[in-house]
Amino acid sequence: MKKRLLIVDDDVDLLESLKLLLETSFDVCLTRSGAEAFFEMERGFHPDAIVVDFYMPGMNGDEFVAELKRREKQIPVLVVTANWDAAAQSPEIAETEILRKPFTYEQLREKLDRVLRGSGGAPARFSFLA
Repeated sequence: MKKRLLIVDDDVDLLESLKLLLETSFDVCLTRSGAEAFFEMERGFHPDAIVVDFYMPGMNGDEFVAELKRREKQIPVLVVTANWDAAAQSPEIAETEILRKPFTYEQLREKLDRVLRGSGGAPARFSFLA
């Protein structure tokens, strides 16, 4: 069974590109906002990991991670950003994995594998790099 991946980004072209890259390995749900992502989770999509853009209108990535914590959802998150200083600017994402734009497919795969493995060197439940 494929792991479930929720991708949150307001850039439709990036969403479609990520879907094409990842849909052979994951059950992918695409959303264009944080609010839409929470709606999909309430409707029953239970992701194994979330990829969220840092800069979005409305609820940005920082606010999304804070709301995820507030709702006590313990889902690993990969924050994607072009801002090289995002972790220093945002205490909410300082503890998450960050993938900086522009990125390669290999960098995305490596970060997703790390996110799915969890913190503390826990054994991988899934290896995207297999």
